[in-house]
Amino acid sequence: MLKATTASVLALLALSSGLAARAAEHPLWGLYAQLAEGTWRSQLSTGETSLARYRWIAPYQVLRAEHRLEGAPFTAEETITLGPQPGRLLIVTQENDRAEPTRSEVTLRPDGSAVETFIGPTGNPERATYTPLDGDHYSARTEARIGGAWREIWSSQISRVRE
Repeated sequence: MLKATTASVLALLALSSGLAARAAEHPLWGLYAQLAEGTWRSQLSTGETSLARYRWIAPYQVLRAEHRLEGAPFTAEETITLGPQPGRLLIVTQENDRAEPTRSEVTLRPDGSAVETFIGPTGNPERATYTPLDGDHYSARTEARIGGAWREIWSSQISRVRE
């Protein structure tokens, strides 16, 4: 469940004209460029809330995200880099309750949305789809492949935290 939190908060921002213009300046990162230097709150359909802070380690080369689940000891650190081809990003996630990091890939879509794919904690393929709503909000929907079909396992609403 927490990978979805991580995935949801990692993800993409809104497609307003200002954000779209800025994303166009950094097409290899898409809307992930707007995550940088920001804090985001995710409200999950499970009732849980998480916070994520994004910072450039090396501008437009390495993005770091630090996640924490409010009211719980869970934390995760993500390292996000460019993928093997334009329109793809790679994410390595180290969660405090796992010995081995997990890996995922993000496909940036022309409409401003993105899809992150990974193997979930149960061993099933999972995907999180991030859909921009406006300049400060986006939604995330996480699905798992169960019995040959994609089934939603949770969703979240993500908002920029004004600091």
